[in-house]
Amino acid sequence: MIDGDYLVVALKGPAGFAAWVGFSPPTLAPAGISPAHREVRSVMETLTRFGRFDQIVSANELGVTGLLASVADDRLLDFARRHLGPLAEHDRRRSGELVDTLRAYLEEGEQLAAARRLKVHPNTLRYRLDRIGEITGADLTDPETRLNLAVALRVQGLLDL
Repeated sequence: MIDGDYLVVALKGPAGFAAWVGFSPPTLAPAGISPAHREVRSVMETLTRFGRFDQIVSANELGVTGLLASVADDRLLDFARRHLGPLAEHDRRRSGELVDTLRAYLEEGEQLAAARRLKVHPNTLRYRLDRIGEITGADLTDPETRLNLAVALRVQGLLDL
């Protein structure tokens, strides 16, 4: 345990049996027990909601996933569809790889690394990014747009869309 952090161990066994063990930093006063309990419980609920088992997770590691856990599924689905719907539909119709291309580009942070990850020529990646912009109307040079797309991709992964 890292001092000042909250950790949860989530395990899933046979027949769907699941167990969580939560740890918080030491508290010196009884007043600290309730906040520590809330934080550990929040991590446990997040892991359960998104089916994340067989791992050790700290509250800090949840990052945006922890924030997303406080949003209702229907709102998350709407957000993901609004930002990725046309692209996902294009991929379904044409057996395309544009959603995967977008994910690689956003996760790698730059085109050459994304092209290497996807094992495609940089020109192929640039063409795909142009197509993504055409299909979605998204400006991939805009930081807010990239953030929204990255969060939508995260939602898609969390909810197994």
